[in-house]
Amino acid sequence: MPAHYPTPVEARLLGAYSFLEDHHIPYFKSELFAHFGVCKNRGWAILHNGLDRRYLAIETRGRKPIITPADLQKMEEILWKYGFAARRLTWKALANEAKVEASSRTIERAMGTLQYRKCIACEKGWVSPSNAVRRVKAAHLALSYRPNPEDWYNIRWTDECYFCILQSGKI
Repeated sequence: MPAHYPTPVEARLLGAYSFLEDHHIPYFKSELFAHFGVCKNRGWAILHNGLDRRYLAIETRGRKPIITPADLQKMEEILWKYGFAARRLTWKALANEAKVEASSRTIERAMGTLQYRKCIACEKGWVSPSNAVRRVKAAHLALSYRPNPEDWYNIRWTDECYFCILQSGKI
C-alpha cells in the first residue's frame, strides 16, 4: 500500500471519523480504515495528525509580489512626510524616492490597495479685472488685521478646495 494517500481520501476519512465520534455511533477504526482503503498505520497517523500539516506549508504557487508590504509602507511614509510636495510626484518618481524597482502601473495598482489615486485637477475659471481688484483689496485688508507672520499661524491656506463624501472624477 502507498505511504501517502491523496488529500481527498484523508479528508473523507477524517470527516467520517468526526461524524461517528460526534454522534456517538459505535464503530471499529480498523473497519473505517478498510472502508477508505487506508492501511492501519497510515490511518492512525491521519487521525493523529489530521489535516493540520497543510496549513503549515508555505505558499509557493504563483509569482512573488514585486512590491512588498514594506515597500508600500516606505512609499506611504514619503507621502505623509513630505505632504503636498510628495503628492505632486508621479508614481515612478515616488517609487524612485522609496528605492523600489517597479513600473509606474505596478506602483499605481499597489498604492490603489491603500486607497491612493491620482486625479486631474479641475480647470480654474477666468477672473474678471474688477473681481481681481476686489481680491487685492481684501488681501490688503486681511494684512492690516494681521501684520505679523505669527498672526497667520492658525490660518490654513488652500488653492481651491472641494469636499465630497463619495469619490468624484476630478478634485
